[in-house]
Amino acid sequence: MRSRVSPHSANAGRRADARAAEGDGRDALLGGQVTEAIRNAIADGRLLAGQRLVERDLAQWLKVSRSPVREALHRLEEEGLVAYRPNSGAHVAVLSLDDIREIYEVRAALERVSGQRAAHLATDADLVELSTLVDEMEAAAGRGDLARQGQADMAFHNKLAQIGGNGRSIALLESLRAQIAQVIHFSIVATPAQARIDDHRFLIACIRQGEVALAAACEAHVRRAGETAIEAVSRSALHPGGLVASVGRRGTDPPPLVAVSDDDARRQQVDGRTARAGGPREIGRRRNAEQQGR
Repeated sequence: MRSRVSPHSANAGRRADARAAEGDGRDALLGGQVTEAIRNAIADGRLLAGQRLVERDLAQWLKVSRSPVREALHRLEEEGLVAYRPNSGAHVAVLSLDDIREIYEVRAALERVSGQRAAHLATDADLVELSTLVDEMEAAAGRGDLARQGQADMAFHNKLAQIGGNGRSIALLESLRAQIAQVIHFSIVATPAQARIDDHRFLIACIRQGEVALAAACEAHVRRAGETAIEAVSRSALHPGGLVASVGRRGTDPPPLVAVSDDDARRQQVDGRTARAGGPREIGRRRNAEQQGR
């Protein structure tokens, strides 16, 4: 004899399934937000190449449990932004000179595609936005604001890609964003500000000259930037083949997850030193106090 399921039991089961699905959706959303937060911290230099990523510190900073942090770190490992070391855990991935070459080779090819399409599709409003971004680069150079120069530079190239409208090119460039941000500083420091600004204004002028001119100019521009970055990295006080060795030697330091001043950011990027700020220091002090109290 077939047993009957009461309407109450069926409704309760459906409600439980709905709650589970809602919980899964919240977890997925939270995991994506945590991944993006850590990715941005790597891109803007708050987390430096070679720096140890402690789940507890990241969870405390983001006000979440350790589970979404752990998930985010594994996602970022797949993107090449995080690496795991034996007996040491997760660290911000260290880019070798070969990595930088590969990143800029791929980026140059993608920018060529963007240029071919943008030359046909750019509107007057697009040209105004691109010019405004170059003006921001120039103003930031006048202030000696390296971080803002890099942000405006990347925003300019992101806008070109958006004008081109090739969804796959945009997605591929976005996947390289944080890695490009790790090295763009070196290209900015090594290139005279006016030359960089003139180069971007030339790209805007090429939009009106058609797809051949703009595509070639975009590719050449990125290749020059890559060559400059590689030369600057190889000359700086780094270990052979990788970025910011001095940070890697301080694997027990808590990550600098709060905003730092422009002067501190420049010192971090040029000298490979970790800037000190109140939040991470306090996290480190609490961890040491816990260990001593055991």
